[in-house]
Amino acid sequence: MSLLDRLKSNIRHNYLDVVVVTSRARGRVAGGNRPYGVGKSTFALYLSFLLHKYYRRLRGWDASNEKVWDDVFQHLTMDIDELVEMVGAPPYKPAIVWDDAERTAPAVSNIPERLRMQINTIQTARQVVGNIILTAPSISDLAKPLRRIITFEVIIPTRGYYEVQELTKRRHFK
Repeated sequence: MSLLDRLKSNIRHNYLDVVVVTSRARGRVAGGNRPYGVGKSTFALYLSFLLHKYYRRLRGWDASNEKVWDDVFQHLTMDIDELVEMVGAPPYKPAIVWDDAERTAPAVSNIPERLRMQINTIQTARQVVGNIILTAPSISDLAKPLRRIITFEVIIPTRGYYEVQELTKRRHFK
């Protein structure tokens, strides 16, 4: 199953995956190992576009590119407070992009309690959102409680190439 198929199944079956798009981690594809300007945000927005388009088609709604891009940019944030607000209220969102997540959820030795509570809120958001897509230069730049809920890391070592690494397995609890 491809990553896109997995993320689409979250929309159909009420699951939640948190995906991080990074560039600095060393993957199998040799690259410049550059943290900035390799296309993390572009990849995240395009993935969100595909998921929003899929959701609109599933619902029988207008899936024109203009409408879909409106949805994508409506569900784009650079702030954890805004993300928590989005996951805390209906309507359902097939994907939310949290760009530059390391800015508001940095890896520090003493994680504030408020940030821990916000990350817990994100974890329980599957009724309102199917996929949360983060971008960060490296997964190690993110707060540890956030790293624990990430299911996939998409590494972009150089423009035009990416690889997917599954970090945790999904369990069906029925």
